[in-house]
Amino acid sequence: MTTNVKSLLLLIAAAYGCAASDPIISWRCRNSNRTIDVPAPLPAVAHTALMAAGVLKGDPLYRYNERDWSWVALENWTFEGTFTLGADDPLLKADSLLTMVGVDTVATVSINGIFAGNTDSAFITWELFVAKAVLNQGVNTISVAFTNARAAGMARARAYPYPVPASIYYHTWSEPGDTWVYNATCETGPCVGGLPFRNFVRKSPTDFGWDWGPSFMPTGITGSVTLRPSKSASEDGPQLRRLSIAQEHQRNGSVVLAVNAHLAPGWSATRLHASHVALRLELCRPDCASAHAAHATHAAHAAAGAAVRYQTSLTFASVHARRSVVAESGAVELAEGAEEEEEAAPYLARLLVDAPTLWWPRGYGEQPLYELRASLVPCAAATPVPTTTPVPTAAAAAGDGRGSNAEEASACVPTTAPMSSLRQRVGLRTVELVEEPALPPAEGLPSGTSFYFRVNGVPIFAKGSNLIPLDVFAPRETRERARWLLSLAAAANMNMVRVWGGGRYLPDWFYDVADELGIMIWQVSVVNCL
Repeated sequence: MTTNVKSLLLLIAAAYGCAASDPIISWRCRNSNRTIDVPAPLPAVAHTALMAAGVLKGDPLYRYNERDWSWVALENWTFEGTFTLGADDPLLKADSLLTMVGVDTVATVSINGIFAGNTDSAFITWELFVAKAVLNQGVNTISVAFTNARAAGMARARAYPYPVPASIYYHTWSEPGDTWVYNATCETGPCVGGLPFRNFVRKSPTDFGWDWGPSFMPTGITGSVTLRPSKSASEDGPQLRRLSIAQEHQRNGSVVLAVNAHLAPGWSATRLHASHVALRLELCRPDCASAHAAHATHAAHAAAGAAVRYQTSLTFASVHARRSVVAESGAVELAEGAEEEEEAAPYLARLLVDAPTLWWPRGYGEQPLYELRASLVPCAAATPVPTTTPVPTAAAAAGDGRGSNAEEASACVPTTAPMSSLRQRVGLRTVELVEEPALPPAEGLPSGTSFYFRVNGVPIFAKGSNLIPLDVFAPRETRERARWLLSLAAAANMNMVRVWGGGRYLPDWFYDVADELGIMIWQVSVVNCL
């Protein structure tokens, strides 16, 4: 049998937009007794802020710095951001959302001294509601007060009814934790081992140390913090938050891209249609220049070697009563349903690539990458105008590759520049995990199954290695360092890299670089390794 492994090998990526009205926030980092107070422009953890300020000197990996710097991990740090709002700022007119990426880890968030929420995971994006009455004209303050990870983990471990096993590395300064009291003998004397606690904190397990690496247990904000109007304010117009792309490879060799456009809260399809806004999608072939001014039609692609873009426009009149669902077959399709709620499901459109140039792993072919461009454009009229560009259904694409759906296809005449735009590169490929009965085993041995990957129908001999975090401190991880490491893997003829489950989730640019170099990513879920 074969297993679809889109969840295992990263095939779907996301792109994010940013509102132009976000206030500029100036960040500082201080310890609990305020004897240390240093600038901390994000992204930052306490260690990197202290290194930049000259409080910590030298390389963190040099000799005994892991032990000498342990006091940083045991402190409770507060990151404080200040920003100024003018009298006419939209944030003072309606409620807002505070969006925080990479809060590492256990923290209490307050704005102008008023509690906003708690965080306890470094792996998710936090959105906290901010009432308009909380913000002031003039200077405002965001405070993120952290509890150090060792104290938080040990408190939770002690409170749990029984010990939960996890790795304990006795060569690190931070482990073991409290004595593991599990019977009467241990209550009167020392026990072998200690109470595991790293598994009670949702942060990178390697931050607590590993057999190959140090224990720094960094505290800070490794991503971004933005404050923007909530759905009741949304004066900047509709915004594209991200795109998700599913590939449907047809029997005739064509590929249908099912594109889900995720919008900012408050912008349902009904509201978009009432605002005369359409979603425009363009797919640029790998050999086309990014500065193309003309839009070639779908039919023009029949010219051999033409560097053209596939394009379609959808007004939301045709999709506002439809939901994106997953059929039993696994195909993504539009289904009839009730009116979209205000927190709308993503809006689905399809693009047909009738003569795709496929992406191949290193050593098996080239790595062409298409560029998908999505934009929200204001239309000149509320009534959609049928377009000549086919928008395929999966069933039609499986036939001659040029099916169309007139009901879903529509176009508009843009009145101004796009209101919001995103771009995302994508390689067209199929990936299968093949598990089939193996050859008859030797006498006395059990039977088994194969375990290998097939890309675009071709069995792949996987050659690769394991990737630990690019740096002990996430803010120091860069696209350039990722390219350097992956280029070394490519030079060694590797075509697969396993992102280790004791590390952290990497930014989108890491997977973009891997796509460029023909390296498949075996993504292990973080905290899979404890």
